[in-house]
Amino acid sequence: FIVTSGEAVVQGDLTVDVNATVGEVLTVTNTMTANSWNQKVSCLGDLDVQGVFTETSDATLTRDIQDVPDALRLLMKLKPRRFLKRVPVSEREVPEFGLVAQEVETIEELAFATHVNDDGLKGLHYRSLDTLTMAALQDLARAVRNLAERVIALENGSD
Repeated sequence: FIVTSGEAVVQGDLTVDVNATVGEVLTVTNTMTANSWNQKVSCLGDLDVQGVFTETSDATLTRDIQDVPDALRLLMKLKPRRFLKRVPVSEREVPEFGLVAQEVETIEELAFATHVNDDGLKGLHYRSLDTLTMAALQDLARAVRNLAERVIALENGSD
């Protein structure tokens, strides 16, 4: 499947299962689109993106918008790990930092961030977890600002 110019229109699922030897390349350039996209793209192996990967985040598609409560408490429940990850297409193992989906799904408030693929393997919706990290960082920034204000007040002799 090589698209060198123009647009590839995909209707239905697109599964990329490349068991290529050195020198064989799957190349998709320009834009891959589908009207009313509600399907999936799967890639077994490495996927390198040169350019911007954009996930829709439009207000017209969301409802029940809420702030993330107690983000730091939730973040502290996560267990960042270092592990060797087996790459099924090549059977090689690569070192990686990440989270283990089975550990994340035990955290009730974060279980929605896990996913099971067609092969029964579990994955994570890291963008949701990245957003949690942003909220926790904001919580920490507010706490640091409050502590700094208290220190200044104490240094100035007021309480």
